Amino acid sequence: MEDDRIRSLIDTSCTLPPMPMVTTKALTLINDPESSLAELEDVIGKDGNMVSRILNIANSSYYSTLEKIKSIRTAMSLIGYKALGNLVITASMHKFYKKVSLLDKMLWEHSVGTAITAATLSRKFKLMNPDEAMVAGLLHDIGKTIIRQSKSKEYDKIAEKVYNDKSSYFMVEEEILGFTHCDVGSYLVKKWNFPIELGKVIHYHHKIDEIDPERMDTAHIMIIALVDLANQIMHFLGIGYREPEEDVDLSRLKSWQLLGITLEDDDMEDLLEEIKAGVEEEKSKF
Repeated sequence: MEDDRIRSLIDTSCTLPPMPMVTTKALTLINDPESSLAELEDVIGKDGNMVSRILNIANSSYYSTLEKIKSIRTAMSLIGYKALGNLVITASMHKFYKKVSLLDKMLWEHSVGTAITAATLSRKFKLMNPDEAMVAGLLHDIGKTIIRQSKSKEYDKIAEKVYNDKSSYFMVEEEILGFTHCDVGSYLVKKWNFPIELGKVIHYHHKIDEIDPERMDTAHIMIIALVDLANQIMHFLGIGYREPEEDVDLSRLKSWQLLGITLEDDDMEDLLEEIKAGVEEEKSKF
C-alpha cells in the first residue's frame, strides 16, 4: 500500500522524536477522571519553562478571563481541563524547534504565526475554542522540523529550490524525498496518540480541495479549513518567509466557503491588519 511505502520511507529517513516525558504524564493525568489537580501540578511543575509558557499563553487575548492566571491550578479552574491539555501540547512544541539558523527561526515564526492567526480567526468568527485552533496551527508544519533535523542537507536544497523556483515545500519535498512534511507530521502525531483531528489538519492542510464534506466529520473539516486559511494568510503576509507572497488570492480560497465566512474587501484589509498586529503582540509568549 502507498501509506506503508511512505511510512517505511519516513522510518528509514527521519528520526521521529518521542513526546517529552512531562507532556506525556500531564496529558495522561488530564485524560484520567480519577487524577487529582495536585498530581497534575506536581508533574507540570517539574518543568519550569513549560509552566512559564503555559501561563504566558493562558494570559493572552484568546482567553476571556477577567482574572490573571498565575498558576496551573488557576488555569484549570478558569479555562478547564481540555483547554489546559491543549496548552500543555502547545508549550511542549517549543522543544522541537532549535531556532539556530535563519531557516530554523523562520519555521518557528511561521508556525507561531499560524497558531496565533488560527486562534484569532476562531475567536473573531466564533468557529471553535481558540486553544484547539492554536495547537492545530502550531503543529501543522511539525513535519518540516523533523525533516530539517533529520536531513538538514536535503532540507537546505529543498528550501533553496522552493525559493528559487517559487514552488511549494509540499511539491519539492515529494520530488526530492518521496514524501512530504504532511506525511511526516501526521505520522508523528499518530505515534504520540494526539487527537485525530490534529493528524487530519497536518495531512490535509495542503490538500483542501480533496476534502469531501459528505465523507468527513464537520468538526474536522472546520479545523482543517481554519488552519489552511491561517497558513495561507501567513504566506500572503510573508510571516516566516523571506518575503510576502502577494499573489495568493485570499478571497478565492476554498477555506472561506468551508468555514461559512463572507468578507467584503474593506473587511479583509481590516482583518489582515488585526492579524499582523496580533502576531506581533503575542508571538513572544510562545
